[in-house]
Amino acid sequence: WDSWGQGILTSGTNQTKLAVPDYICAQLGVANMWSYSVGGTGFVATNNGTAKTYLQRLQDGDFDSSRIGDLDAVFVSGTLNDYAVAGNTAAATEAAILPTMQALRVAQPNAIISLTGPEYTPVYNIPQSWFDAHQSAFDTWADPHSVYLDNSQSGENWSNSVMQSIMFTGSQNHVNDVGKVIYGVTAGQSFLSALRGKYS
Repeated sequence: WDSWGQGILTSGTNQTKLAVPDYICAQLGVANMWSYSVGGTGFVATNNGTAKTYLQRLQDGDFDSSRIGDLDAVFVSGTLNDYAVAGNTAAATEAAILPTMQALRVAQPNAIISLTGPEYTPVYNIPQSWFDAHQSAFDTWADPHSVYLDNSQSGENWSNSVMQSIMFTGSQNHVNDVGKVIYGVTAGQSFLSALRGKYS
């Protein structure tokens, strides 16, 4: 994940609080959660060259089952950071998603893997085409033990314009404390719903 998966999302007392993945796992009833998150990164984004993309981190072996064990589930979030990269396009991001998901499957052969589109915020009103690119890459991947969670405005609309006034404080790219709970619970419910639809 990007910085939304880290405890440090805004300034002040929020520095040491829980992050979105904590609330996803709470919704799932999971106590053992590992958030592998680096701010400013994504499928393309490298935090202005100071960090590695999702794929590069996988290529380092950080997620290999031989190193950390077999995970039950892996939640992969698209990120607004890719949209914010100067000159990047939805098509280029789509091209980067497929090898990333393929590498993740090699690293974690038994996990149920989910993918979402990018986060959208009061600062970045990301076009639908970017969400479509994420879903297109997922569909091309065609992994039998994975689910796509459509967080776009034309899908489940996790951060609609009404909710944004609650989830964000001013012009922020990071959810506030309430936003973390809302986004995490919504994502967890979406994941459970997708699993019921796939396996029931």
